[in-house]
Amino acid sequence: MRAKRYIYSIFSSLWGQLVTILSGLILPRIFIKQFGSEIYGATTSITQFLGYIALLEGGIGGVARAALYKPLADQDDLEISKVISYILRFFRIIALIFAVYAILLAFFYHKIAKNNSMDWLFLFLLVIVIAFSSLAQYYFGIAYTVLLQADQKRYFTEVLNSSALLINTLLSCVLVHFGVNMIGIRLAWCGVHVLRIGILNLYIRRTYRLQKLKVQGDYLPEKWDGLGQHIAYFLHSHTDAIVLTVLVNLSEVSVYSIYNYIAASLVTLVSSLGANMEAVFGDMLAHNEKRNLSNFFNYIEFLMNFGIIVGFSVAAGLIFPFVRIYTSGITDANYYRPVLGYLMLLSQMLYCIRMPYHSLAIAAGHFRETKNAAFIEAGLNLTFSWLLGSVYGAEGVVFATVISICYRTVYYAVYIENHILYRSMKKFFKRLFITILNIGINFMFFQFLNQLIGDINSFGKWIPTAFLFTVVAVINTVIISELFYQDEFKVLFEKVKRSINYTE
Repeated sequence: MRAKRYIYSIFSSLWGQLVTILSGLILPRIFIKQFGSEIYGATTSITQFLGYIALLEGGIGGVARAALYKPLADQDDLEISKVISYILRFFRIIALIFAVYAILLAFFYHKIAKNNSMDWLFLFLLVIVIAFSSLAQYYFGIAYTVLLQADQKRYFTEVLNSSALLINTLLSCVLVHFGVNMIGIRLAWCGVHVLRIGILNLYIRRTYRLQKLKVQGDYLPEKWDGLGQHIAYFLHSHTDAIVLTVLVNLSEVSVYSIYNYIAASLVTLVSSLGANMEAVFGDMLAHNEKRNLSNFFNYIEFLMNFGIIVGFSVAAGLIFPFVRIYTSGITDANYYRPVLGYLMLLSQMLYCIRMPYHSLAIAAGHFRETKNAAFIEAGLNLTFSWLLGSVYGAEGVVFATVISICYRTVYYAVYIENHILYRSMKKFFKRLFITILNIGINFMFFQFLNQLIGDINSFGKWIPTAFLFTVVAVINTVIISELFYQDEFKVLFEKVKRSINYTE
């Protein structure tokens, strides 16, 4: 059952990431072309500002998943109901605070943002409609999403979320065609999100025997220790756009968002290779399967690094032709920023490298032990973003992110090796060195191919080039993996072979 759910999660996650990437390709361009860089930058900025209220969540999602692994393994419906009841109560309080915050932001956003073309009423309404879907998520959706993730049923939420995103993308294209403004488009999104949450609630009621309980006391005492983990993730996702909104302008946010979309798409693709890994880690820890845990961690780390090498090396070779083609005809901002592109790829690559370590720490419930590192990462990111952002713009804030992620990636590696897996740090540094070497070799091949291909000035030329680069990267990475990771490569080959035989 564990293996089957893991396979379901991988394929559903890949489908979800494909929809996300396609949506990210379509929507920003049509929004920028139709409404301009400032309005699109405003929607990105408002989304990030509204995300600040998520700090009140205090990392309860990760703590709750860790608390659910044992009762789910024991099929203890009463204990599961107690944890879920506590989460529901907690998030309803968050929803009320969020509503107040959203209204205040709506009133004052016009003064916060450096804006030249939008009036107060437009920005007020834009904040309100963007906030509505998040409010519904806090009040009705998060607790049940946490339960499904902990129960290795992430595939259901992936399919549901990707379906909603696909509908939103198609709906947006139709509404833009008929001349509907950004407020009307985001209002339509709200309706889709409400429908998605209704389906999620119906599935939970039919699948689990949850009881409505009046919970006394604190069933998640480590939630405050989880706050550090949550703040670090939040700042990784939100600080850059906020700093650029306040210190530079909304057009710079729009430029940043295009490069961030490319890098974030790679993160989602790589993370799909490790879909559901936290729940599997948690289940193995709950059953005290130490050897299986170590072997599975090695396999996940190898698989995700394979994806990192292929994905990020191809992106490094093709990111600038893509941006040039994607933003052709858009003249209200400078989108050709090589330094920004490489820094963005580096920051997200480091984030991907540490994913398995972070997931294992959460699955083990080591929130208190690792919270100080999370606060240090958040402090480094925030401090350097404000210092460098005002001088270097988007390049400065992304470089600040690189500094902070470097610190915590190394910290996690040291902590996990010494406190959970009990293995030598040589494995981490060996894998890091080979990853960098492999990406460098791939990039050299791409530079040679670029000389033969010539100028890439259309998607008709970019797409086959991307396919060629991917094939070359996969071949190179397979050869190097066979040389340096014989055990892991053999395990991966056997799993693929069994999957093929299973489908037959």
